[in-house]
Amino acid sequence: MTNTEILQEIIEFSGHKFVVRLDGQQIVALLATIELACRHPAFHGPTRVLAENIGASLQRIARQAAPALDLLEGVCHLGWAQQTNPHSPVDPAQPVCHGV
Repeated sequence: MTNTEILQEIIEFSGHKFVVRLDGQQIVALLATIELACRHPAFHGPTRVLAENIGASLQRIARQAAPALDLLEGVCHLGWAQQTNPHSPVDPAQPVCHGV
């Protein structure tokens, strides 16, 4: 399969819509995984933007379902809040999540 054929299939597949059911633990795990991937310096471009948008959507969904829980804010603090300097300690004064 050529790169052009693969790209064409990706474009065609992107038109499909899916409903995915996740429990709270799965959302936290997926969000943490997305944030970890986004901290990798070689992860950039349209795929990263898409991953960040998915993460932001998961956060909004989770906040709507359980607004009193601070768990997601803590996960965000460990992940996207450090992206500007991933080697520095977490600063509680930093914005909690990227893209939200």
